[in-house]
Amino acid sequence: MNFASLGFAQEVDPREKLDTIGEGIGLEGSFPKFVGDIILAILGVVAIVFLIIVIYAGFIWLLAQGDPGKIGKAKLMLTWSVIGVVVMFLSYSIAYFLINSIVLQQPV
Repeated sequence: MNFASLGFAQEVDPREKLDTIGEGIGLEGSFPKFVGDIILAILGVVAIVFLIIVIYAGFIWLLAQGDPGKIGKAKLMLTWSVIGVVVMFLSYSIAYFLINSIVLQQPV
């Protein structure tokens, strides 16, 4: 794997491969695409929630006026929201890797 190929990661639409996966496990029609659309919608909602939490934690920190309790609460919110987004992206990456390498028998 070279770093030049990393720039083209946006060109692959995971929904295109869901038909192949669906046919491989016996599903016909648009059900695999429906599941893919649900997953992408959930990812979008998680990203929006993450942004709202980060902005809210920033306001709490900004308005803390030196209160260590409020600053600690804001830091905790930021820490756990970042951890949550990292876990979400890791789980998506693992699922994408498994779909490509195991089900489709193609190298990533």
